[in-house]
Amino acid sequence: MNIRTAKPTDVDALHGLWMEIMEHHKDQGPMFGYDEKYDAELRKSLGERIGGENQLCFVAEENDTVVGCIFCRTNDIPPFIAIKKTGYIAETIVTKSARGKGIGNQLVNTAKEWFLENKCEAMELQVAVKNEAGIRFWERLGFSPSTYHMHKVF
Repeated sequence: MNIRTAKPTDVDALHGLWMEIMEHHKDQGPMFGYDEKYDAELRKSLGERIGGENQLCFVAEENDTVVGCIFCRTNDIPPFIAIKKTGYIAETIVTKSARGKGIGNQLVNTAKEWFLENKCEAMELQVAVKNEAGIRFWERLGFSPSTYHMHKVF
């Protein structure tokens, strides 16, 4: 198992992982719908998010195949809030065939190290309320709910 910073050549693999997680979430509400006519925009977004100002993506490889990823960014918080900077985990994906091997833990630990290097004081993320396995994963890592992120579709 190798964890490394994503490269532009990883976009196809990241796209495959992203499509797998969208399939996993498809029945969890309208916010998880995917519009295939915008696939080029998705690929462009993935390419931009692998590295840039305040953001980075790490990938997990097994036998030269990308089997997982974690998209991270740092957020500066307004000065009147006690915590001044957070590390945000946008997506953590491990392909179904590679789950249960500790890859998710390794990706999160790598992200945490990057957040600490960037002077973050906390990590935050969102997890779908119907993603029971995801909620259990994050709780095992010490995360707990602090707010409810709500939607109303018109």
